Amino acid sequence: MIMIRPPAIFLMVFLLLLSACDSAEERAEKHFQSAIEFIEAGDDERAIIELKNVLKLNAQHYGARTQMAEITRRSGNAIAAAKVYARLVEQFPDDFEGQIAAAELYAELGNYGAMEGFVVAAMALRPEDSRAKAVQLVFQYQKAVTSDDAVAALALAASAQALISKIPTHLLLRQLMVDSHVRRQDYSAALAEVDVALKQMPDELALHQTRLAILAASQDGFGYEQQLKDMIVRSPADDSLRAELVNLYILENRSSEAELLLRSAAFSDPATSEAKFELIRFISETQGTKKALVELDQIIVTNNPGILLQGLRAGFIFDLGEQQEAIGIMRDLLETADQSDATQKVKIALSQMLATTDDIAGAQSLLDQVLVEDPANIEGLKRKAALLINENQTADAILLLRTALAQVPDDTDVLASLVLAYERQGKLELAGEMLLLAANSPKAEAKEAIAYANFLRDQAKPILAEPILIEALRKFPDNIDVLTQLGALYVETQDWVRAEHVQLTMVNAGSKTAKAAANNLRLRILQGQQNTEEVLDFLTELAAEGAGISVDIAVVQSHLENGNQVAATNYVAKLIATDPNNPEVRFLDASVDVATGDLEAAEQKFLTIVEQDKMQTQAWVALFRIYSLLEKPDAAIAIIKKGRQAAPKDPTLMWIDAGQLETAGELENAISIYETMYSNDRDNLLVANNLASLLSTARTDEDSLKRAFDISRRFKSSNVAPFQDTYGWISYLNGDYDEALQALEFAANDMVKDPAVQFHLAQAYLAVENPASALKYFRKVLELVGAGDERSFIQISHQEIERLSAGSAIIESD
Repeated sequence: MIMIRPPAIFLMVFLLLLSACDSAEERAEKHFQSAIEFIEAGDDERAIIELKNVLKLNAQHYGARTQMAEITRRSGNAIAAAKVYARLVEQFPDDFEGQIAAAELYAELGNYGAMEGFVVAAMALRPEDSRAKAVQLVFQYQKAVTSDDAVAALALAASAQALISKIPTHLLLRQLMVDSHVRRQDYSAALAEVDVALKQMPDELALHQTRLAILAASQDGFGYEQQLKDMIVRSPADDSLRAELVNLYILENRSSEAELLLRSAAFSDPATSEAKFELIRFISETQGTKKALVELDQIIVTNNPGILLQGLRAGFIFDLGEQQEAIGIMRDLLETADQSDATQKVKIALSQMLATTDDIAGAQSLLDQVLVEDPANIEGLKRKAALLINENQTADAILLLRTALAQVPDDTDVLASLVLAYERQGKLELAGEMLLLAANSPKAEAKEAIAYANFLRDQAKPILAEPILIEALRKFPDNIDVLTQLGALYVETQDWVRAEHVQLTMVNAGSKTAKAAANNLRLRILQGQQNTEEVLDFLTELAAEGAGISVDIAVVQSHLENGNQVAATNYVAKLIATDPNNPEVRFLDASVDVATGDLEAAEQKFLTIVEQDKMQTQAWVALFRIYSLLEKPDAAIAIIKKGRQAAPKDPTLMWIDAGQLETAGELENAISIYETMYSNDRDNLLVANNLASLLSTARTDEDSLKRAFDISRRFKSSNVAPFQDTYGWISYLNGDYDEALQALEFAANDMVKDPAVQFHLAQAYLAVENPASALKYFRKVLELVGAGDERSFIQISHQEIERLSAGSAIIESD
């Protein structure tokens, strides 16, 4: 047998490879030992660098993975730590400590779906271990709460009570028991539970926060204040605690104590510019911009102000109307400033100033600078996204907001911006998902729950909205905004018993705001039940208590709705006799003349009102309607022109003016007004609809059609027929015929007497090669118009009927 010897070069390469492998392992171990030394010295930052080097050389290094996970958890970044532990147990599934840590972290984050797999793995590894049982109990308890299984939740809380003696410092288990007490409104037991835990873990911040929440829920104002003060002493660098105490003082009309607290922080040693910033902002909000500017000037004279305070000063100058001067000051500050967090804040503030003065390009340029310097700047990402959304560049905005959300998943402002962006795209399902995330965020306030509940109501899902509001009420007891929305939902669903319970809860809250909300809900209940006599009695009672002009108006409306014109006239006469110079009473008096058919008398009264005060825009609108009723179109147009001269920015007058111009065929002038209105309020759906509609019908250029589509996309999932018509027709013009057909069928079936809508649907049927249906709707167009109507779409309808009727392939349908 002949032995084949490998060439010498092959042996050399092979030996070198072996040498390299040994070298990589050795280098990885050196990095790991270095990391351990840094950890023992308390230098976690350098330790992480070394651990990353280990994992680059040996991705399967168990020690490096575990140390990386522990350091990340110590840093307080629960999201990052959860991901690191998940990676650890993916590689080493038998690591019990890793499975437990991952389960605990996902529970802390409220991500119970992700938690489940780690709980199952931990129980499989050590089914008798107390910590494994604890995380399993936490998971099962949350599942019971979510499914509204109160019996199971109570049983699991009892099991937790039995287990806590074995692991008294298990925070999640302790919080489970506290939550159980709170859900049953046994606040004293919940507080006692937390106090026991604090004796064992006095520095555990989460326990102090839980104690604060219990005191808030139990409405123990004194205890809440003392707890906040204690937490401020423990965490003096936590500005949010001081801000919470300031808010408490403001709510209790203790502004002087709030100012004293902020002054103490602002002039402590060492004091930060941020603390001075908060003091000045507080003075601005409570005593006005001018007073704040005086205070700020004193600080600047006696201290090294820094760019942040000087930027704040420019902001005050901007708010006082000297916009260009303020912008100049900000530019000068930035010209010589070094790059820092404060400098970035000033750039963002300047970008807001420029956006306010319609320098959108300048605002975007500054934000681009901020994001080049710091691509993860949350405020910069949010502001840039807001500008893009305003310009209907929603796809780019969403990318920025997703980048921000990856860093701050609980930021409700980011989530709210994503909601707006998805709504503008007509993607209501995604908007709903963002609203749900915001409502479930640990940082969520009552407004997030209300927003999600209102979304569900708009989607005709009141049954799903109710538990959202009830849960919000549990978190924010007696919150009037939540109670108002819950009451409105019960009125909407005609659940009068629950509506009356909400109204009683408002009454018991005791504040003036709560009483007003209770009265409003009571009125809506009576109106919903069509108890006309009780409605009038209730309104009369409120009016006698001096509830204000809004109640007087409601009384008059009730008389008119009941057909009692004499009572309405007499009621207003008494108001005039009591307060003859009150413009609201005089407006009501003239409105009653309109309701009773005395248009000439009403005209003179409204003319007198605008002669004495040209800014009474409602009177201009009322005069326009009177002239329209009297069939005096020239006078109607003239009065709107006069009104707009007096109040050129009033949206109602602008709306009417645009409509008149559209009717007169002056479409470009109408577009100009709608463009101004849209730039002032991009969330006004009526303005957006009319602007998009005109852009698509009055113009034929590609840019106008693209802009029309960008504006109209928000209507994709709308249940409002005119909006669907606009979206459908623009989709048709863009060649998306299937999308167009779906929207236009909805619109035409609802707006059966609108010939233009029927025409749009006929054209869509032609585009999808359904001539029989097209013919049917072209004929409907002609049925709805007069013989002499010569509008272009009428002429096209005549032509298409003639053409289609001549075709032998047509099979007409009923």
